[in-house]
Amino acid sequence: MKGNILNSNIVIKSMMTIALLITAARATATEKLFIPTHPQPKAGLFVVLHGCLTNAQDIEVATRFSEHAETQGFYVFYPEPAKTNTKGCFEFYTPEAQKPGGGDAAIVVSKVQEILNTYDIDPNKVFVAGMSAGSSLIPNLVNCYPEVFKGAAMHSGMGYGLTSTWQESLTVAVKGPNKRKQRNNFCDGSNYKGKVFLIHGTGDKVMSPKHFKLLNKDYFTGLESKAERFPAANDVYSYTRRHFYYGNEVVGQSLLVDGMAHDWSGSKPMIPICSQFGPQVTPMIIDFFLYNN
Repeated sequence: MKGNILNSNIVIKSMMTIALLITAARATATEKLFIPTHPQPKAGLFVVLHGCLTNAQDIEVATRFSEHAETQGFYVFYPEPAKTNTKGCFEFYTPEAQKPGGGDAAIVVSKVQEILNTYDIDPNKVFVAGMSAGSSLIPNLVNCYPEVFKGAAMHSGMGYGLTSTWQESLTVAVKGPNKRKQRNNFCDGSNYKGKVFLIHGTGDKVMSPKHFKLLNKDYFTGLESKAERFPAANDVYSYTRRHFYYGNEVVGQSLLVDGMAHDWSGSKPMIPICSQFGPQVTPMIIDFFLYNN
C-alpha cells in the first residue's frame, strides 16, 4: 500500500484528545484522535474528514463528534491530507487517488489500521463521515476499500471518479457531473455493502445538489424507500428525510435540506462551514451507524 507514514509523534491534549504529528511521504500533517474518558469495550470508531479551507480542528468543532464520543464512549479520528495544496483539500480528484493503494484514501486506511491495532475498537464498528472535499474522498474509500468501513456519511460531496485534475474538480463541483465524460471506474462501488447516509442542501452553490442526485443513484438504485417531510420549525430549515430498505433492513438514508448552503447541518455557528439552521445531522449519523436507528 502506498502512502507511507514515516514518523508519528503523540502529544496529549485536553479531554484526552491526541494530536498525531505525522510526517507523511510528501508533507507534514497534523491529525487528531479523540479518545473518550471511558471508552466502551470493543468501541466504535468514526473517521471524520474535513473540506477545503478548513482543518481537523474545524471539523471537530463543526460536527461535535467528539462531544458525542465523550458521552457514548467511541473514538473519533480526524485525518489531514498528506499532500498539502493551497486549499488544504483531500486529494480525491486524480486517477491515482481513485485507485487502490493511491493518494489520501490509502493513507487514511493505513492510519485506521494503526488505530485498530492500538486500541480496543471493534473493526465492525468503523465508520467514515465527511464534508465537501472530505465527503468526496469517501467514495474512493468505500469503493476501493469496501471491507474497512461499515458505514459512510457523505455531506455535500461528489461521487466517485468524476474528475482527473484539481481544476476539473472545481468546475464539476459547481456545475455538477459532466455527463459527456466517462467516469474513472478503477473500483467497483457495487462491492460496498455498508450503510450510506447522504446529506445536502438545496442552496449549495459550492457543491451542486446534482451531486446528491448522482450519489443517490450510485448507492441506492434498486432499493425500496420511504420519505418523510419535516416542515420548518424552531429556526430549523424544512427538509426531506428518506430511508432506503433492503428487505426489512434500513441500509441507507438521505437528508435534503431546503435552502441550506455549503455547511454542516445543525452545527455550531462558529466557523464558515457551519449551519445552525439545519437539522442536527451528527446524532442522526451516530444513531444510524452505531445503533441502527
